[in-house]
Amino acid sequence: MKKCKKDHTLKLDEKYYDLLVNGEKRFEVRYNDRDYAVGDFLFLECSNGRALCCVVRYILSDFVGLKPGYVVMDVDFLHEYIPGKKIQETVVINGVRWATRNVAEPGTFAANPEDSGMFYQWNRKKAYAATGDVTDWDSSFPTGTEWEKANDPSPAGYRLPTRQEQESLLDKSKVTNEWTTVNGVVGMKFTDKENENSIFLPAAGSRNYGNGKLCVAGEGSNYWSSTEYNSPNAYYLRLGRRIACMSDIYRVYGLSVRCVAE
Repeated sequence: MKKCKKDHTLKLDEKYYDLLVNGEKRFEVRYNDRDYAVGDFLFLECSNGRALCCVVRYILSDFVGLKPGYVVMDVDFLHEYIPGKKIQETVVINGVRWATRNVAEPGTFAANPEDSGMFYQWNRKKAYAATGDVTDWDSSFPTGTEWEKANDPSPAGYRLPTRQEQESLLDKSKVTNEWTTVNGVVGMKFTDKENENSIFLPAAGSRNYGNGKLCVAGEGSNYWSSTEYNSPNAYYLRLGRRIACMSDIYRVYGLSVRCVAE
């Protein structure tokens, strides 16, 4: 009879967290009071609120020098998450570690993966609401040759993706895309063919460069890259029911931000 995979929530010393995320530490030594098995998921939580999920690939037991009752588990990092909610903070898709939610106010994420978050003009940190009208729209031209770190609205440990990182989502040999609905919100879902990780990019639309009016909400997903196209334009990820491509757009538009881990 095939054994079912199990979830195990365990405490983790903070000093090992980044080592597991970065792949420098690929094992866990634990007392085997839970009947660990290959394929089980380890939800490892630190006292500072950080948490990650790993999958068990191999288990070493009854080895000379190993304390009786203990096992060494070979593990692969899958994603970070919010303790209690089990919302994944990041997932790796085609080699890039993506946040699972849009940026809201500078330095914060939207509450849920399907939430729109807020709009930003290229190389600016001021946030605009994704619904309704705005009265303080800045129609002046954003300068710079890249999205500067001081103007990056991403939370700590994250940054705007480059053009090449966004293009990795469009590699059909490694990633699938599907225009779909999540909790009543339409958008594009990207899924890694190998590890089956996925992210959902809600169709929040955009704000017009001239007056800040809301455009194509619920019809298109438009996400900034940090990469300049030319003096007036910058690259962005353009998504819709029948389209998924890189394009360029006037920097004064207000688009969504989906960041990557540094």
